[in-house]
This record gives sequence, C-alpha cells and structure tokens, in this order.
Amino acid sequence: MKKIVTPGDSRFKEIIEANNYYVDKTMLIHDLIAKRELYALITRPRRFGKTLNQDMLAEFFDIRYKNEHLFKDLAISQHPEIIEKYCSKYPVIFMTFNKCESLTFAGFKIKYKSMISDIYKGYKHIRQKLDAKDKQYFDAVVNEKLNVKKATPNESEEATKSDGFEAYATTLAKLSDFLYQYYEKKIVILIDEYDVPINKGFTESYFKEIVDFIKGLFIDGLKNNKNVQLSVLTGCLRVSKESVFTGFNNLSVYSVLNSEYASYYGFTQAEVNEMANHFEIKDKLADIKAWYDGYNFGGVEIYNPWSISKYIKADSDEFIAYWVNTSSNTQLKELIAKGDEDFKESLKPLLTDGMIEKPLNMDVDYNSLYSNPDNIYAFLLSAGYLKAVDSRLDDDEDFIYKLAIPNKEIVREFKKLLTNLSKEFINKRSYNNLVRAITESDVETFEGILTTALQGVSFFDTEKSQEENPYHLFIFGTLFERDNDYVTLSNRESGNGRYDITLKSKHEKKAVIIELKRAYSEKTNLKELAAKAIKQVNDCRYKAGLQYEGYDDILVYGVSFYKKQCCIVLETEKLQ
Repeated sequence: MKKIVTPGDSRFKEIIEANNYYVDKTMLIHDLIAKRELYALITRPRRFGKTLNQDMLAEFFDIRYKNEHLFKDLAISQHPEIIEKYCSKYPVIFMTFNKCESLTFAGFKIKYKSMISDIYKGYKHIRQKLDAKDKQYFDAVVNEKLNVKKATPNESEEATKSDGFEAYATTLAKLSDFLYQYYEKKIVILIDEYDVPINKGFTESYFKEIVDFIKGLFIDGLKNNKNVQLSVLTGCLRVSKESVFTGFNNLSVYSVLNSEYASYYGFTQAEVNEMANHFEIKDKLADIKAWYDGYNFGGVEIYNPWSISKYIKADSDEFIAYWVNTSSNTQLKELIAKGDEDFKESLKPLLTDGMIEKPLNMDVDYNSLYSNPDNIYAFLLSAGYLKAVDSRLDDDEDFIYKLAIPNKEIVREFKKLLTNLSKEFINKRSYNNLVRAITESDVETFEGILTTALQGVSFFDTEKSQEENPYHLFIFGTLFERDNDYVTLSNRESGNGRYDITLKSKHEKKAVIIELKRAYSEKTNLKELAAKAIKQVNDCRYKAGLQYEGYDDILVYGVSFYKKQCCIVLETEKLQ
C-alpha cells in the first residue's frame, strides 16, 4: 500500500506515527555526534528539509520524551550505542525564527515574545527549583512582560524611549542556565531559519535593530554559553561575521559548497529512485530529473525535495514550478533590477543552458548586496537559484566557481521575472500594439513604444556593457510567454551562428528575426548600425533554420541602441 507524502509537514513525530512517507535523514545525528560539533551553521535553500531535520534532532535528544520508538526502523537504529547514550538524554531548546517574520520590528518583537514564552512554558516543571529572582524572570518571559519599562515623572524623554525589549536578548542564555541547574546536563540548542527575520529586516528597513538583537541573543546564548552540548543553526545564508557572528571563532559553517552533511538536505538520486518505485512513477524519472534535479551540494547530486513531494502529491502528469511559487521572490527581482550590467550580461548564457565563472564570497554582507557582484552570486547560489558545477584556483590561488541554473523550474522563474520587469515598463495595451507592430511591419510604432519604454529603465544609463545586453534581456523579457499567437526564442543556432531573438507564429508560416546592435558613442549613426544587424542576419544565414521548418514569410529587424535611444530598420523577404 502506498504511503502518503506530506510536503510542508515538518513534524517528525507526526510523520512517523502516521506512517507517512519519510525520506530517512537520521544519520545526520550520527554525523553531528561523530564530528563533535559544538556550533554548526548549515545553510541551504528554503524548503530543502531544514526545519524537518531540526525537528527530528529535537525529538531524538529531548530529555522530556521517551522517543526511542520513533527511530527503531530508521538508519540511526543501526547504531545502538548512539541511541543508548544520546536519545532522550539532553534538555533541548528549539527555536524556529520562521514564526517571527514580520513587516516591522515592532511586529517581530511581539512574535519573538510569543515564541520564547511557549518555549519557557514547555519547561514549566523546572520553575519549582528556581530561586525567587529566577522565578520572577521565568514568569515575566512566560507572561510576555519581561523588563517592560514604565515612565516615571522624573525620567527624561530619552530614557523612556526603550520598551525594554533588549532584555529579551538574554532569554536563550537564561533558559540554558535554568535547564542546566535542573537537569545537571548540558543543553542541545537548535535554531531554525535564523536569517529569516534578518532578511525581512533588510527588505523592510529595520535591519540594524534586528541584527543588534540577534547578535546579542547569540553572544549570550551561544558564544558565551558554557552549558552547550551541541548547537545547530540553519538558514539560507551565512550573514557576514561582522553582522551577527562576531567573535564566533569556533563556528563551523557548512554551505552548499561543502561536502559535510550534503546528502541530508534535499533528496539524493538513490532516494528519488526509491520514491519512484514506491509511487510507481519510474517512467517519469527523466522529466523529474530535468525539472527538479540539478543541485550540487558539495559534489553530491541533489533534487529539490519540495517540488518532487508536491509533484507526487498532485498525482498529475503535468510538470510545473512548485518550489518557486512558495515565495514572492522580491529580492531576486530586486537583484535583477538593481544589479550592474556585468550581472545582467551574465544572465544571457545562463538562460541558454550556459555557464559563467565567478569568485564567490559566501559571507553575505547585506550592506553591499546590490553593489558587490560576489555577494549577488553567493546569494543566488545559497538561495537555490544557481548551482556550482565546478571550481578552479586562479593565479592568486582564489577559488573561481563555474555556475549554472540547476533545472527547468529555475530557468522558467528567471524568464518570468524578466518578463514581469519588462511589464512594469510596457503596459498591456502598449504590449498588444508592440506585437502588432512587430508582426505587421509597423516600424514607426515599434520604435515609438520601445523608445518610450526605455525612458523608464535605469540600467540603460551606464556606459559599461558588453555587446547588446541588457537590451537583449529587456526585449526578450517583454515578449517571452506574453502572446498566445507567437513563440519567442532567444540565442538559438541557425545557419552559421545564433540569432538574438525570433518570434514564430503558432498558426501560420510567419516568423520574425530581431537582431540587436549597441552603440558606445553618440556619434554613431544608429540607422547604419541597425542596417549592419540586418546584414549579419543575411551573412550568417540566420533564416536558414526557419526556412527549414517551413516558414515562408520572414520579417527581419535590425535594432540599434545608444543609451535610451533606438533606431529600427526593417527588411522583408517572402519566399516564392
């Protein structure tokens, strides 16, 4: 009988007790213990099993529960010495910062107070052994009223601005102390998605406040905490040491570039094969691989677990983008919009199954996220939008990484975002007129709409660029998947080279080739440059592929640009 797959369920105990389908990651316990980890930070993309693994670790170590039965049929049960020594033997503090995501710092404070109150309530039985002062502190956290300042007639206005929330930075350290006093055992601390509030603080303009709080929480609760047996932090990114992890000299960081723990987040090929057998979808493995595989974590091939689980749950033959639809992708959109021209240029080969080589700085510095290309590529890699295919040492003995887009799901997301960015500058009415103008040889309208649109896009101001990008990306993004009558393609081989953009009618043998040229001086004759683009189409026989497919009505446009100016020249050829 087929088991049920439950994408999004991060409750380990409930999955096991309900006999739902579980991809066994329990050997993570063995590896953490074998490496004698004290402070481990493991960064992976969202929805790659971080929270479920943290919950599994909590269920294993937590001294409050006798949970050996949950692990009896899993891989870790092959190590009875670990079960005997560690299972249900340690007090556990499990914090998940997904619960604290908020548009404002005030909202974060409310959610953090609620989360830490619930954690303290889970240990209410230890209160009896606390002294009076500690009981008062414990009760204040439970009641969400820790050190709330009240104004007095003699206090200055400046002195009453604080609501006392900074006292909450001690809550992790204090609970560790209380638990050690009660159990006389060191503490296992599990912190899930630590960077969620930091990332939200960055996008919603309370970055300094949230970083100061998280830094204080970690310094007291982790770095200066002598009662830690094991701490595991997870997130998408490693926020730069200077921001959060000041003084953490013994913090072990495992990113998507590291082989340690690589197989425990996401599904391996063997695990996907086993799922395919269980759910009788072996005939779909090739498509599953094309859509949801392609990640490379420290040399281990990894599939997207969320997308595969959703695909199996849907019980459909249709392959769609499940993972990318779990987020607004606001930052990815901003990275594309605000990145410099070198970054936009790099998207061109990536979107056509190519690769780029870049150095990476995996310590993300939010203060230079948009201005430092190393940060941009590290963000995209850590967040799951790129993969590292290979690496090499350059002449300075720095690592250079070969980067690519992992699979069809992510390619479609990049193209969709480019389309949406273009839509912001060309509204639906103008777009319909643009398609009509292009396909009906209306050069004046084509040029007018394009010129108007270019005025609203800031990244055409700069002098620095290579060849015709980012104009290519702008036009392609405008036309891609926005018309039901035409298929838009980019950089496809035809004749003796690759054309820039082509539109192919779905209903008749009509096609359009658009070849782009960029000028770097205001003295350049844009009309002559556009004519050179048409000449290139003919010299390189770009029409040959379309003619072979039976297209007998081909329009050819040469489009030239200088900053926010453009010139369009049309050549028509109708085969007899």
